[in-house]
Amino acid sequence: MTFLDIIELYNIGKGNELDDIQSIFADIDLDSRLDKEVLCGVLLDECGAMTSLYNTTPTFKYFSDNFFKKWKWAIKKLIDTMELEYEPLYNTNKEWVEKTQIEQNLDTAEGIEKNSNTKNTGTVENEYSEDKERTISAMNSSDYEPDNKSEQSGTNKRTDNTEEDVTSGSERNKNEALTWDETDTHTEKGTVNQVVQDLIQKERKISDFSIYGWIAKRYAKELFLMVY
Repeated sequence: MTFLDIIELYNIGKGNELDDIQSIFADIDLDSRLDKEVLCGVLLDECGAMTSLYNTTPTFKYFSDNFFKKWKWAIKKLIDTMELEYEPLYNTNKEWVEKTQIEQNLDTAEGIEKNSNTKNTGTVENEYSEDKERTISAMNSSDYEPDNKSEQSGTNKRTDNTEEDVTSGSERNKNEALTWDETDTHTEKGTVNQVVQDLIQKERKISDFSIYGWIAKRYAKELFLMVY
């Protein structure tokens, strides 16, 4: 029997309209993000004239319902990937943070003939940002498109502590402590080792993918005679 024959016999047994295509799929476990009406139409278009592996409607319906249970996880994962947000013309997008702390202590001594006692403490802090880009566009675009961009930002902090203790006729002892704190945040986004045209071709293949077609082809392979 063909798929259309099975649907008609099932509807007769249930007292439904003979052209009720969805009735045999009433109990399938289907992801809520899919449209059952669209799926039924695609399955009918793909398998309508095919000969079923099972000659009774209860047996066919059992294996039909089981098909959707068996492939539920795979269908879910495929739909998840269809909902991912990404920038199709970039194949690298990285961010990392570098932290550096530098300390330096200087001790000096020199002879001096005066009285003085001094102590100086100072802190200098500044923020900075820097944008870098590799100016390689080549075949990527008719207009200039940077091949690689890198943004850097951070904070530099320097603390100077100077102490002097001088007595007439003695040596002057000087201690200087220097501290730098630097935090650099780097981001890199662009195309690496691949021209944009190749990424466009891959994006076209992704756009051509249909979850309904994917289900229909496996449904046909598992439930019908594949005669070519």
